[in-house]
Amino acid sequence: MLVMILHTTIPREQRRFHNMSVHEEFCGKMLTFGTLSLVQTMIIIFSSILFLRVRVESLFIMLLFGVLSSLLFTAIVYGLAACFGNLGKAAVIFLVALQLAGSGALYPVQLDPSFYRAAYHLAPFAYSVGGFREAVGGPNMQSVFIDAIVLILMFVVTFMLGFFLKFKAQNFTRRILSDFNRTGIGQ
Repeated sequence: MLVMILHTTIPREQRRFHNMSVHEEFCGKMLTFGTLSLVQTMIIIFSSILFLRVRVESLFIMLLFGVLSSLLFTAIVYGLAACFGNLGKAAVIFLVALQLAGSGALYPVQLDPSFYRAAYHLAPFAYSVGGFREAVGGPNMQSVFIDAIVLILMFVVTFMLGFFLKFKAQNFTRRILSDFNRTGIGQ
């Protein structure tokens, strides 16, 4: 929702942002999006525990996976939206649908079609769900460690891809958005 509400770019025509580099813009906006996402995550976790009375075996692990999941999904969503504009936002919707179906969160992954079973280990949602299950049901520290390391590595890779792609993709994105605006069917 944040990429729909907030801009992924800065107003360069304003004097204080005029000399800011593309990488500074990416990191600054990522920090804004990440902070707001972490606030949302804490509200969700604590309201689930306090108001919905969800019983959690390990609050620390619940918070750990909340933070890791929040940062990773923010990096994915913001990175795609910042690098590719509306095209990136559309890709995010596709990835969400793909991950929900193939993460094992709704029903066992063994019941999924072969495509989802093959993609299961590439979906960050699967590791987030695994971590939250460990927090609620009682932690198996080996699973917690593996899920946390995978989420951290995915965050680093995703952030670095967005960081370097932002500069490379900006001309392509501007051209696509300009053509899209000229047609009159988009914003």
